[in-house]
This record gives sequence, C-alpha cells and structure tokens, in this order.
Amino acid sequence: MAKIIHDEFNCIDRIALTDDPVSDFSVVMQGIQLDCRLNQKVKNDYLIVTPNGAVDRTKVELPAFARWNWHGIFNSNILAISDPTLHFDQNIPIGWFAGTKYQNVAAFVADVVVKVASLLDIPPNKIVFWGSSAGGFASISLASEIDGACFVSANGQTDILNYYAGHIEHFRRVFDPNFSAESLASKYPEKWSAITALQNSYDAMKSTHGVIVQNIIDAKHYNEHYIPFCNHFHLPIEGGSVEKLNLHSLLFSHEKGHGPEPAEIAKQVVEEYLPKLLGENK
Repeated sequence: MAKIIHDEFNCIDRIALTDDPVSDFSVVMQGIQLDCRLNQKVKNDYLIVTPNGAVDRTKVELPAFARWNWHGIFNSNILAISDPTLHFDQNIPIGWFAGTKYQNVAAFVADVVVKVASLLDIPPNKIVFWGSSAGGFASISLASEIDGACFVSANGQTDILNYYAGHIEHFRRVFDPNFSAESLASKYPEKWSAITALQNSYDAMKSTHGVIVQNIIDAKHYNEHYIPFCNHFHLPIEGGSVEKLNLHSLLFSHEKGHGPEPAEIAKQVVEEYLPKLLGENK
C-alpha cells in the first residue's frame, strides 16, 4: 500500500479524520513528527494503538507502521504509529518512543492518541496500546501516560539498559550525547524504564491495566526484561494475574524466539484478556 499522507496537522486540536477505510496523516509540533495510519475497516467501541519496534534504516523508509492490517485479529479500529524518535537521527533503528531529554515524545503521542480516540467517540479507558519488542516497551510507557488506558506488551523490553549495548549507545547519542547511559537512565528513569513509567502511573493513582506476554524461547527478554517486570509488580512468573491492578502475565513457547507474538497468541489475548482489560464481561 502506497504511503498517502492525507494531511499534516500543526496542532493536535486541528486533527481531522476522513471516512476512508485506511488513511495516513502526520502531526508535527515543537520539533516532533508523529506519523499515523488509521485503519477503520472494522469499527468497534475500542481503539488498538500499535507502536512500531526496530527499523532497519538501510532497507525501510519512515514511517514504519506495525500491525496496521491486523483488523482480522483485533476486530477493531487500529491506529498504527511510527516512533517520532527515529526522525531525530537518520540511522537510529530503535527509539522506544522515549524521545530525548528535551522532547517528551511519550506525552505528545499520548495527547494525539486521546484526540484521535475522541474523534472516534472512544473514551481513554477503551484505548489499548499493543506492540512487541521496542513496541512492547512503548506500549507500556504510552499507556502509563493516559489514565485508564491499557497495554499488551509481547516480548518487549522493560528496561533500555538491559538491551544490547550497541543499540543503547546509539540511543544515548540521540537522547543526550554528553552523559553516559547509566547517568541518563538515573536522571530520566520514566523514559528509560517501562517499569518505572508504569509504577509512576500507579503512584499518581492512574488506572493502567495490561498484559505482558513472553516467549520462553526468547531467553534474553525472558530473563532480563520479563522476570524483572513480574518481580517488581508481584506478577506470577509462570503466568497469572494481580487482580487489584488488572495486570496479567502470559507465557508461551514458540521456536521463532524473539519478535512479534504468533497469530494464535494474539487471538488468545483478544479473546481471554482484552475483555478483562476493558472491563467487559463476555
């Protein structure tokens, strides 16, 4: 499908949607560019927002849209969003929607998402961020910005410092080249740690629900991202729930290892977990 930007908005309040089944648009403000693709082929009373993960900049041009055509699985409106952080450097492959020390990308993206949802007559507590890998990290941190929002993180990073050194270093140079990654993670913990972002949402008395999904074959993410997340929020590592937080963990095993969850796991989340996250009884 060819990229068609139907409009570029320089103010969130000016965002307007078309009736096209699939449409692209950008919101550009204060040095941040958020590219979006809205899929309305299947309409429902909730909105699934899909942040992208890593991008091979030698092969893929921005914007990078993930899961925008998963309407057959999600059975809902889909808003695919491309990480604005990638616009700050022509080579960076991963930005985690964390922006820089100067640009609060997560807050900006959250404001755009809430606006788009309102235009679809969807309240904040019916917004679900869904992504894998770096998109999983972003799903947690973005949901934490919006009171009532939900997330599904599959094989996601939960702490940038626990990722690969080369990617950390590239991101550090974009975030702030004058300090070490460790010092920046200490000074801006909510941008560098999805665990901190989610904990901050609870400390602020926000209602943030979610499910963290992990392939046990993906040993690095299981050991260095999934287990620390579960331990922090007292989630059963073998899979289970913390009912008072409406927070859930789900393990699966697939030979693919790291990457997006298989379609059958996505369908399981839609059928078994999405009603819980959205407060529905089916």
